[in-house]
Amino acid sequence: MTEENVYLVAEKHKNDIPKENYQEFVGYLRDSSDECVDGLMNMPLKKGKTSLLITIFAGLFGVDRFYLKDKKGGIFKIAMLVVAAIFATVGGILLGVTLADKEALATFTKELAVLEKLPATAEITAQIAVLESKIAEINSSLSLTDTLSMILLLIGGIILVIAIARWIMDITSAVSVTKTLNYRKLTSFVWKHELNEEGVPESFPSQL
Repeated sequence: MTEENVYLVAEKHKNDIPKENYQEFVGYLRDSSDECVDGLMNMPLKKGKTSLLITIFAGLFGVDRFYLKDKKGGIFKIAMLVVAAIFATVGGILLGVTLADKEALATFTKELAVLEKLPATAEITAQIAVLESKIAEINSSLSLTDTLSMILLLIGGIILVIAIARWIMDITSAVSVTKTLNYRKLTSFVWKHELNEEGVPESFPSQL
């Protein structure tokens, strides 16, 4: 590749690759053939600023991963939110049931206390038996639903916190990750072409 072409390609992609890899990239360009020029010049690359904005506003939902062609990463982010939502929803429903049971238990307990103060009759005794049965039934299920709802809400909360932490980490690294992916794309393209007659430098494959 001529120096003029090296300069054109290097300057075109200068801001789209990591600064620390710029000189190394120029070296690879000098060793590559002129057939690479058109491909490298016209190669579409992702923009770091665009990636950052997408990550900030939609990264929590995995859109940033899809933008960078990382489908598995995007699906993983979406899956985390879905799982967190499922745990939180089920936990919330059970919590609602628990609160309703506690309210019913309080009501039945008050009614039982009132009946126990009345003169003992067959009707009163029957009503007390019914209330005691209801109270026992609620108590038997209350501890299970209460504990289960707390566990599910806790798990859902933990998953959501992890998802948010991952999102924040992606925001801080969005530009650098995008530039690194761009660099790999460029060098992979050069790798597919004949670099020189003597072969590929030993250090080159480690950059892919």
